[in-house]
Amino acid sequence: MNTFLNVFSVLGGLAMFLYGMALMSEGLQKSAGDRLRAFMAKMTSNAFKRVLTGTVVTCLVQSSSATTIMVVSFVNAGLLTLGNAIGVIMGANIGTTLTAWITSLGFSVNIALFAVPMMGVGFVLHSSKKATMKNIGQFLMGFAVMYVGLTFMKDCSNAVLGQYQTGMMSFFGSINGFGFWSILLFLVAGAVLTIVLQASSATMAITMLLAASCSKVNPADEAEQLLEVNASNLHGKWALTSVNNAPIPDGAYFHIDFNRSGEKFQSWNAMNSIPSSYDYSEGTFKLYPDPELGVYIRGIDNAGEEWGDLYVIKELTRNSMVWVGVNDPSFVQTFNRIRK
Repeated sequence: MNTFLNVFSVLGGLAMFLYGMALMSEGLQKSAGDRLRAFMAKMTSNAFKRVLTGTVVTCLVQSSSATTIMVVSFVNAGLLTLGNAIGVIMGANIGTTLTAWITSLGFSVNIALFAVPMMGVGFVLHSSKKATMKNIGQFLMGFAVMYVGLTFMKDCSNAVLGQYQTGMMSFFGSINGFGFWSILLFLVAGAVLTIVLQASSATMAITMLLAASCSKVNPADEAEQLLEVNASNLHGKWALTSVNNAPIPDGAYFHIDFNRSGEKFQSWNAMNSIPSSYDYSEGTFKLYPDPELGVYIRGIDNAGEEWGDLYVIKELTRNSMVWVGVNDPSFVQTFNRIRK
């Protein structure tokens, strides 16, 4: 029940955040809209000024969409050419990044302490008969509502995400090792979320919430945290460091590189006594869950030869793993990760 309430509190906080952003933007545009339009019309004589104008105006109104709408209206009215408008819109995309900085203040400084008094001041100003005071009051109330919503999101999401922190870390870790495809996946996720919410600010706030929640894990604890034994967590290059608790001899090494795509492996075995030589092998591996043993691994090289034994992966963390022979449980190998 508490989790259910916290989830809806996060959604309520997101709604307050978006509503506060809209109030703040609308209040500033009403109080300074004509001056902003005059500023934009004058400051577009060269490329640098156009980009700077888009950046400054977007920083002020906290909405690249509002800047774009103004630019489009200027183009329709013949005040700006299409080329000039492109420069201003590029500047607007730079200016909207200030939103991320303002949002991040909510994670480093407890602005909510000032938000409620600010809302009171805004309410008094908004009750004024003067249009300028009323619009400034709306801006202050929007700013306050935005940070109150952000505080709700932060506190309630910590309560929800804290219960599933280990699973989240494992999930994001499992989809973070696909190189270019991982970048593309997160890019698409961000685009879809922004389209649904119609606000890049909300997407950035959600991203910061996830980052803040996951970053509370102690790095030392995270490195030793046991991971689920699967191809994604096994993915990467490993170096043998000890056999039966005895360090491998100086100059010797055994490296094995697992690739989750196709469950393939490559290995470099220099455990022999011949200097500057190694045996190279490549092939496929398979993981098999066993109710008594746990998960064991079986490898077959491209020549069709199987590994000398099956190995139970007893411990798997971000930085190390332990293998125990199935047929010879006294044979224990320890590996350290070289590369993810």
